[in-house]
Amino acid sequence: MNREIVVAIYVVVGLISSLLASASPVQAQLTVSSAEDITSAGGIGSSENDSLFVTYTGNSAVFTTLDFMGNLTEEFAGTFASEADFDITVNGSSNSLDFDSSTQGDFSNTINVTRTVSGFFWANPGDQFRFEAFESFDDNGADDADATWNDVSFSFSGTGGSSSLGTFQLGQFTIDTLGSGYDTEIAIYTSDGQLIDTNDDVRSNTTQSEIVVDLVDGDYTILVGGFNSIFGDQASIAGNAGGDYVLSIDGSVVASGSASANQFAAFGLSVTSVPEPSTSLALLPILMVRFSNFRRRRLVSVPMSF
Repeated sequence: MNREIVVAIYVVVGLISSLLASASPVQAQLTVSSAEDITSAGGIGSSENDSLFVTYTGNSAVFTTLDFMGNLTEEFAGTFASEADFDITVNGSSNSLDFDSSTQGDFSNTINVTRTVSGFFWANPGDQFRFEAFESFDDNGADDADATWNDVSFSFSGTGGSSSLGTFQLGQFTIDTLGSGYDTEIAIYTSDGQLIDTNDDVRSNTTQSEIVVDLVDGDYTILVGGFNSIFGDQASIAGNAGGDYVLSIDGSVVASGSASANQFAAFGLSVTSVPEPSTSLALLPILMVRFSNFRRRRLVSVPMSF
C-alpha cells in the first residue's frame, strides 16, 4: 500500500542544524532523510510505491548540487538497480523530475547507492516536496515490490549563481543556442522555479535548441545544458554533454563561453514594461531618439543574483 512517509527537513547554516532554522540562501543546505523502508514497486503513481513527503521551512534558496545516498535491497531476482528511481514533485506539480539514482544493472542482496548531480533546485517557504520511489521498468508487477530502499538521504547544497543579461522590454522572445559546438538543451524558469518552456533539438537537422516564449514583467533564469538534461518545476539536472555555447535573444548574441559536461550555464534576465515616451522627446535631436531605441529590448544592464 502506498505510504507517504513524513520526514524532517534539516536546514543547515554553517555548523548549526535546526528543523525550523531560518536559512540564508547563500549558506543554506537542505537535507531530507529517512531510515524507514521505502518500497519501489511499479511505475510512477503505483499504489504500492512509497514516498517521502516534506515541507520546506527555510528561506527561499536556489541549490546547485544534489547528493543522494541510500541502501537498495533486491526483492525480485533480476531487477536492475538502475530501474529503482525517484520522482521529485513540488507542490503537486505535473512537471515533476525523474531522478535516476543508479546506473548499475543486475544486483543481489543489498547495495549502497550514491550519486551526486549538478543542477538548479528552487526551495521556497512552505513548499511541499514529494520523493516517490518507482520502477522505470517493472519486473514484478505493480502490486509487488521490485526493490526496497532504506537509510535514504537527499542533500541539496551550493548556491545558484547566474550571469545577468540585463533588463528587457516585455513581449515575445526567441531564445536559441544556434552556433553552439555541442548538443544543447535549454530551459527558462520564473524567479521561483516554475518551468516555462524547454527545448532539445529545434529542428531535425540540428542538435541546438530554441524557445519562443511570451514574457511578462518579472525575473527569469535561462539554463543552457547538454544532451540528457532533465527539467521539471523547481528542479533540473544538467546533462552529460559540454562544449562551447552561443546564446542569442531575437537573433543577437547575448552570451558565449564554454560549459563543462554535467554543468549548466545559467543566465538571469529581467523583463519590464516600458512607459510610452514623453511628448517632449519630439523636441530632442533625431539622432538621440534613434540611439535610445537602438536596442529595442535591452534597457539597462544590472547585476542579478539567484
